[in-house]
Amino acid sequence: MYSTSQLFGKRVTGGLKRFLGLYNGLKSRGIDVDLFCTDSPEVLTENGVSGCSLINKEKSGSLFIPTEFKILINNIKTIKKIKKTKYDSIIVFDVPTASGLCFAGLKNIQLFIRQDLIGYKKITLSGRTNSKAIIRSYLWFMKLCETICFIRSERIVIQCKYDYDALIKRHRFIRNIIKKKSIIQLNNVIPSGIVDKSIDNKVSICGFNEKNKGNKLVIGFIGDFSNERKGHRIFVDAIKNLLNKGLELEAILVGDGEQLPTYKEECHNYPTIKFTGRLDNPLGVVKRCYLMVVPSLADSCPNTVMEALYNEIPVIGARSGGIPEILESEDSLFEPNSLSLQNKIEHLFNRDNLYDLRKKQYIRKSELEFDWPSIMIKHLQIR
Repeated sequence: MYSTSQLFGKRVTGGLKRFLGLYNGLKSRGIDVDLFCTDSPEVLTENGVSGCSLINKEKSGSLFIPTEFKILINNIKTIKKIKKTKYDSIIVFDVPTASGLCFAGLKNIQLFIRQDLIGYKKITLSGRTNSKAIIRSYLWFMKLCETICFIRSERIVIQCKYDYDALIKRHRFIRNIIKKKSIIQLNNVIPSGIVDKSIDNKVSICGFNEKNKGNKLVIGFIGDFSNERKGHRIFVDAIKNLLNKGLELEAILVGDGEQLPTYKEECHNYPTIKFTGRLDNPLGVVKRCYLMVVPSLADSCPNTVMEALYNEIPVIGARSGGIPEILESEDSLFEPNSLSLQNKIEHLFNRDNLYDLRKKQYIRKSELEFDWPSIMIKHLQIR
């Protein structure tokens, strides 16, 4: 298994947790796995990892040179060592990381697509530069990397049909290759990262008891403030409009990033809009909320939705990316704009409606309680 990220650091995303969960799942089933990542040799030894630490020199700060390519250049000897190893499969998450392995000629690559690369990058770049020429050039390069990876990979594991359809539409000339190699597998709600950090004593029916009827509706948001992809603009505007209308609610926003100070200043006259910054365990906030909101403009399979479902906290999400495939029910979805979200929250301000939503999502939770590593082993035909 190969990753250009730190898997045992503090800033571990949902995708990296999933990667590490798969590693642990394979190891627990007696499968011989070597792990290559950018954690230090000491950290790997401390965690009992069989593998090698990749050299990750200080970033240059350039937005347009992917970090994954810099790491490839710094680890040519290690890549050659992997190439000479008699391995059966090499598992890698996402195209930027896989590109280096494909360029180096490694075979039997099991490529996991964890994001709509072009969709994500388009939003990120739009927030960093106004040059359409630069954006088009970068996205063209990413599309080329996708093409090479899809041709070179043995299998392509995609986490939602939305991403699959986006790839087919984007790569018309190799669509048959993508169709032949692709496996679509939705995530589950019980990876170790969620289970280990969830609070055992769940709040009774999410606060729907007599003594809490007069409480403010507590609404949560978890997301990065580095760009607009997570939809915090949609969320903040909707909450401010509802507060201006006199609704009694409290909003808790978890996450950090370059735009956070701007949003905090903007909301300084709204004392019930609270920003926590980054938290090591945001599930503590999830447990405090009566409702979680995921207003992402682009998101394949957001961990926040899974965390809320697992902890039986009602959650609503934007009708974008793979979110509708997870939540399914129309009661759980809104259009990715502040007015639609505002109307949805107003509807759920009626506790009976919120209670009905929770009951429906309890059924959906049960459908997503499966062992993801075991299914991956079957898909990849690993023995």
